Formats: sequence, C-alpha cells, structure tokens
Amino acid sequence: MDFLSTGYTVDDLRLVLEHLKRQNRKMSGAQFSLRLNTLLDFEYMRFDSLLSEARAVKRNRVVVTPRDRILATRTGGVTETKTTMAAQTAGAILKGMADSL
Repeated sequence: MDFLSTGYTVDDLRLVLEHLKRQNRKMSGAQFSLRLNTLLDFEYMRFDSLLSEARAVKRNRVVVTPRDRILATRTGGVTETKTTMAAQTAGAILKGMADSL
C-alpha cells in the first residue's frame, strides 16, 4: 500500500517523525523506532495512532517565547503561561450554573 494513496501527506510524516525524535530525546535513548518500514506498516494502523498522538501533543504544547525565557531569568522564576480551561465534571458545571442563577 502506498503512503500517499492512504490519504496521508508528507507533513503528516514530518510531524510524526519530529514527535518521535522529541520523545526519544526526552527518554534519553531510542525508545521509538524511526525506521520508515516500521512506521508505515498500515496493516497494524501504527502510523494512524502515532499521528493522532503527535497532533494532540502539538495542539497542547506550550510555546515559550524568547521574551518569556528572558523574563524567567531576570525574575528568577517561570512567567505565567496561557493555558486552556481544565476539564470539569458534569456535576461541577451544573453547580456553577445553579450558583450563577
């Protein structure tokens, strides 16, 4: 089966490879194989799950700007980063709605 005929793009492959390289560096060793014949084994749908994971990590990744790095070194701490709202349980949402009425 051909890589492009399955609907994936070269950018998808690049994203997965960057994600796996980052994970390998984080674990200080070769935890994940970067061999293309292993990654592109579509029989076991490994590439699809790796692509989903890489997209999720990219979407939730906190970007530290050079300005943030400089401020952190001058103040001696980490500057506040923008984060999305954390997940809430249904009970907490309903309680919040009841309190606002």
